[in-house]
Amino acid sequence: MRSQHAVVVDGTNFLCALLRQNIDAERIVNKLHLAALCDIIQIAVRSRFGTARTTGIDFFCSERDIGQRKGPKVSFEQLQRLLDRLRLEDAVTVHSVRMRAKSEKEKGVDVAVAVKMLELARICETVVLVSDDTDQVPALEALKRQGTYIATCGFGDDHPVELRNLGFLFIDLSGSVGSLFQPPGPVSGVSLGSPR
Repeated sequence: MRSQHAVVVDGTNFLCALLRQNIDAERIVNKLHLAALCDIIQIAVRSRFGTARTTGIDFFCSERDIGQRKGPKVSFEQLQRLLDRLRLEDAVTVHSVRMRAKSEKEKGVDVAVAVKMLELARICETVVLVSDDTDQVPALEALKRQGTYIATCGFGDDHPVELRNLGFLFIDLSGSVGSLFQPPGPVSGVSLGSPR
């Protein structure tokens, strides 16, 4: 049904962003609720586009330690616990992308996210990308040319201007970080940013 919206999360990128927000890895593993993220997005998308129903969340993640070279990380063991827990959430589909070699870059996740967005655009009016990865710019441009409404979601100033400008809506999670770790329900602190 074209009046729906889809949410696609580059999980590897999103988890790195949470670590950059100084969220402890164990808190992420034990308390992150993608249903809460979905609620935040749903409020923003309904307000902007009127598409109230979501198809759910597709969460893509590589199977390796996650984090910056120098800084906090989510270990492979922690990641497995997180993915197992997220698989139990309603309307969440977890896609694990296996890395062939330790040195392999995140291109497997990037390609899987892009393909999923293009597939979902056939059945959804709006696609929401939760990522600050500019590797998704070509896929978002293709979606926009097809007439799909684009929203991007991230953390304030960390969110690249290239992604903000491609979207019809930017959803700033900076004021809602705490809500991501609460059981889902009414959300406050959602910032409806517009492209710069």
